[in-house]
This record gives sequence, structure tokens and C-alpha cells, in this order.
Amino acid sequence: MCNLFLSIYIEDTITHKNNMLENGIIRAKNRLEKVKETNYIADYFKNVITFDKIMVNNVEYKNSLYLLEEIYKKYKSKFENMLGLCLSGDIILDNVIIKENNQYIIDSRGENLVWTNDKPYFDPYYDCSKILFYFYGWKSIREERFELKTTRYDMKNANSYISFTDAKKKILHRMSKVSIEEFLKFKPYINKNESDDVFIDKLNLLAGIHFLSDTYPRIVGAGNRIKQCYAEFLMGTIIINKIYEKIMKEWE
Repeated sequence: MCNLFLSIYIEDTITHKNNMLENGIIRAKNRLEKVKETNYIADYFKNVITFDKIMVNNVEYKNSLYLLEEIYKKYKSKFENMLGLCLSGDIILDNVIIKENNQYIIDSRGENLVWTNDKPYFDPYYDCSKILFYFYGWKSIREERFELKTTRYDMKNANSYISFTDAKKKILHRMSKVSIEEFLKFKPYINKNESDDVFIDKLNLLAGIHFLSDTYPRIVGAGNRIKQCYAEFLMGTIIINKIYEKIMKEWE
């Protein structure tokens, strides 16, 4: 599947003034604002935009929106990229059907596509990171195969605990590693001047943003909405904090 959608991307590329991090920050803020304004959960997430720090599994994490802004200010140019022919825009495994050795992509996303000469173009980093987002916990959260406890949902002086109970979590972790290996094979076509470490850091950062952005869809979805939404928020916070530390130490 990775080979399929990346091959389509590199078939025809264009140079476009697109900044994946800027777009991601806007998307995450908009989705979190919607969560905050949802009437029946307003008291739960009232500080989701403005909180300073939060404890998760006895580790202190900063507000990831602030960290994203810092990264953007310092490394804005590193997130400008080429767009390629779009296969999906939402390439999670649930949107792939395999029948008689044929692959079918469903539920393609039109949001944020750039149309040129009647062709849809989009960001290959976005779709690569969406696959990592799936393996990093989205599927387990969506099907509520996790445990979550918190002292309070409003994030003010909260101490939360999250762990995955998914029997397939080792397989999902291994598949995330395999996916990265596949992405690296195509990296020369996506950004040949970028180091492998920077490429992977960017994908992981965007995967964290996907978790923040997916909070609102969880609120309006099925199941324990508040629990799923908060789990997505915590996972995004953890991933972005970890990648922020790595970027600030290692990027030039």
C-alpha cells in the first residue's frame, strides 16, 4: 500500500507554496476550538487551548500548541515542500479494501487539496504521517482498547494515566517501524536534500498533530466520546513534546 500511494505521488509533482506545519497548526487549533465550544463537554475541555502543563503517566508535558509555534518560528522553511498527485488525504488502513489482489482506496478527503489542471495535489508527508498516526494508537483509541484515568478533564493541575490494552499493540508498533522503512525508500523523490532523521522527525511531528486534530471527530463520533477525545489529546501531547525535544537538540 505504501508503494502504491507514494508511487502515485512521485509520478507528477509540482512546486507549490505549501507549509505542512503551518497548515497542521491551523487545523489542530480549529479542531480543539470546536471541542472547547461543544456545549455538553464545555466544562471538560475549557482549558484545552490555554493550559500550560499537564501530567501524563507521572511525566510533565507542556502545551503542545505552544511547542508547535516555537518549532514553526525557528524552522519554518524546513516545512515547505513539494506536492504530488493525491491518492487519498486520509490513508488509514480502514480506508483500504483489498479484493482479489486489487487495492481500493475509499473515503478520499477533498479538504485542503490543491487543484491544478483538474488534478488533485496534496502533501505526501501528510499521508505518510497519517499511516503512523493509525499505528501509534488511533485504531486502539477508536475501538476503545485502552485504559484512561484522570484527576480532572479541564487540564488544570490534571494528572492523567493512559495505557493501551490492545492485544495487537506489538504488531501495530512493528508495522509503524516497517512503514517508516518503506517511506525512507521513497524519500529521495519526496525531498532528496533532507536527512533521514529530519524526514522521520517531521512525520512523527505531523502524526502528533493528527491526534490533536482528530479530537473533534471523536467528540461527534460513536462510543465514549469524552474518553476517546481526551485519549487523542493526550497522545498528541506526548508525541509532540518528545519530538520537540529532539528537534531542538538535533536540528541545525
